[in-house]
Amino acid sequence: MGDEFNDVRKINEDMNRLYKFAKQEVIEQQVASVSFLQRKFWIGYIMAYEMMGKIKRTIEETLSEMVQ
Repeated sequence: MGDEFNDVRKINEDMNRLYKFAKQEVIEQQVASVSFLQRKFWIGYIMAYEMMGKIKRTIEETLSEMVQ
């Protein structure tokens, strides 16, 4: 049980790290597409799609806060 928990925690940490890299790359390159994330990070469509959605929501929230 403990090993499984550690494995899940490690996967979550890796995903969070990948998300941060992906978000930074989208901002720096000014390219925001699923295919860009797939090519850049060698990930599948579903993972890239979900990541792109999260990046989009984060950017929209940030812009919304700046306007208020």
